[in-house]
Amino acid sequence: MIALAVRTTQVFDEPKPERGFMYMVRELHEELFAGLPGQLFLGVMGGLFVVAIISGAVVYGPFMRKLDFGTIRRDKTRHLKWLDLHNLLGIVTLTWAFVVGVTGVMNTLAQPLFSLWRADHLPRLLAPYQGKPLPARLHSVHGIVDTARQALPDTEVVSVVFPWVAMCGHVLVKPVVTTPATQHRRPLVMPDASPLIGLFMPHPTASTSFTAPDLLHCLEIRRSVKPAALSEPGPNPDELRRLLTVASRVPDHGALVPWRFILFQGDARQAASAQPAAAYLAQHPELSEQTMGTFARLSRLFPQAPLVVAVVSRADPSDRKPEWEQVLTAGTVCMNLITAATALGYASVWLTGWAAYNVAALAALGVRAEEKVAGFIHIGTAKERPPDRSRPDPDDLVTEWTAK
Repeated sequence: MIALAVRTTQVFDEPKPERGFMYMVRELHEELFAGLPGQLFLGVMGGLFVVAIISGAVVYGPFMRKLDFGTIRRDKTRHLKWLDLHNLLGIVTLTWAFVVGVTGVMNTLAQPLFSLWRADHLPRLLAPYQGKPLPARLHSVHGIVDTARQALPDTEVVSVVFPWVAMCGHVLVKPVVTTPATQHRRPLVMPDASPLIGLFMPHPTASTSFTAPDLLHCLEIRRSVKPAALSEPGPNPDELRRLLTVASRVPDHGALVPWRFILFQGDARQAASAQPAAAYLAQHPELSEQTMGTFARLSRLFPQAPLVVAVVSRADPSDRKPEWEQVLTAGTVCMNLITAATALGYASVWLTGWAAYNVAALAALGVRAEEKVAGFIHIGTAKERPPDRSRPDPDDLVTEWTAK
């Protein structure tokens, strides 16, 4: 057990390796203090032990066929009764010894066989990365598991092995639909995390402090991705609920909850896009070249991204809290939603446009007259990560107030 400081991760106490009596017993049991040769020797001896048990059962089995298994002839002489008990205890001991022998051989040879696999197959898996620099940031376990699920959609993850152990970083999965041939199959997946750089939150390291650098990095790499560059997959139901929960953790003066969500996903996206497009066509019956572009954008407002969340501001001007502050709260909901989507590995963009300001279009989308759309948040998987654009220099935006 290692004692760490929660905020600074400073090591307070770290146990020293023990070399006592039990350590010597374990080493003797596993490898006879001889390393790999000792393991192989014990494996061979265990195999011979199993063969001896099987051959003994084959040789002496015919002598026991005259009686049913487990028969004890209590009505016969004392000598025969004890002979039957001896035979029964013998077959039980034989079965136990067989199980111990087989499992012993498996446990003894498991490490050498795995080391052979690692020496033979792992270099081929790692060959494309030879000579490349190590990633500056690690990535979340959640993102790696999602990558494994996408690679093998008909399986479920049962174990994650981290890179600093002998497995060198793998995800162990099992089939969801099994057959007699696959029910015990456990394929290994080694996800390639390099394309995910900047999309997943890094795994906290020993340098993690209370400033949550993983969150800061998530904010630093956030980049708007146009709806046309978004594709499946989108958030699953559990992820969607998590996104909306995080989006709702915002400053809310008076706890008024001056916002709500409208979700556009699945087949409803196409039907929803038709509503503002129809409203626009009704107001512009003769489409010009300019209005035709707006109509086309409205027709594909929702179908491009797997998920579109409309954040609706429902500020109450009659409340004692200023209406402007309530509107700002809805804006923070939009930003929280985008940040949470980035943390889960999805790309997003915050848009408004004609449909967000037209009364007829808003009514068709289920927005009430006293409400406004703070933004349509399009969420999905980026087909490719767009280059970053120039950002303002904070020094150009800051004025330090001084007393005159």
